Amino acid sequence: MADEIRVREMSRVVLRKVIPSRDDSDGTPPNITGYAIKLIVKQDLELADSRAYFDLAGVIVDAANGEYTLTLTLEHTNLAPGTYPGEIRWWSDGVTTNPPTDSVAVDYVVERAVDSVV
Repeated sequence: MADEIRVREMSRVVLRKVIPSRDDSDGTPPNITGYAIKLIVKQDLELADSRAYFDLAGVIVDAANGEYTLTLTLEHTNLAPGTYPGEIRWWSDGVTTNPPTDSVAVDYVVERAVDSVV
């Protein structure tokens, strides 16, 4: 089961890059200094990125602790309510034209459509 990003209104989501469970992981968050981060939401993850509903660049807020934010705008929240497949991708070299260093599937859940700024 994928992690969920739930959208109720336009907001900023603070996330932490997590090292998948494995024998050599001690649970310490990775240092993401110099990384590039994107959330990509599509109708189907098999579709080309050019057919995504949107891709959103993350902003690193605490590199030493692997924390970054995704700031959602009207473009990211005006989808019909439902669950959309998404992926968070990280590039350790900061170059998004290269293949991502790591990625994780997420469910992007829109609980209600947000069609205007209140």
